[in-house]
Amino acid sequence: MTAPDRTLRDVVRTESFERSIAAADAALRQFARQQRVVDDSAVEHWRGRMREEARLLAGRPGAARLRRIAAIADPQADSVLESVSRLQLLRLGFSVATQVPVKSPRGGWYFVDFELLDVGVLAECDGKQKCIDPKLLRGESASDRVYREKMREDWIRGVTGKRIVRWSSTDVATPERLARRLASFGVPIPSRVDAW
Repeated sequence: MTAPDRTLRDVVRTESFERSIAAADAALRQFARQQRVVDDSAVEHWRGRMREEARLLAGRPGAARLRRIAAIADPQADSVLESVSRLQLLRLGFSVATQVPVKSPRGGWYFVDFELLDVGVLAECDGKQKCIDPKLLRGESASDRVYREKMREDWIRGVTGKRIVRWSSTDVATPERLARRLASFGVPIPSRVDAW
């Protein structure tokens, strides 16, 4: 058993960017977020520790990757799919906001996974499990979940005036695949793919 920072350092040095960002987001989420509230000072302290880990690795494989992962890790990612989606969006050159709040009709908040800031598009990424896994449904039928999601999405579109695009895990396997998905919806891709 190793300390969380050391484990993350080892993951980043040996695994893909996709696995690394998912691990970093999860690690950061554990101690820098309570429900929807992020402790910015805890995030900055963690980033500083990761930069120091990268400094100690200078000249060895993984140092640059660790610095990059530390710079983009986000405790607001709620799933591996959100982490990998954000990574691919950043690779494509998008400016991205995460967990974007939208006032709900009952006075609470809806949270949209992403806003692609440069193009004014909201985005959601969900796996099929959200509508079929009994644990995630929490007693709700699949058809009721789909209907509720449809009503939520209609409200968000109507209130914000922004369109919403959706994708699943197969669409984020590579940045090119996500670019094709977005382009098929008429979303302009800001730049060429960054090969990190």
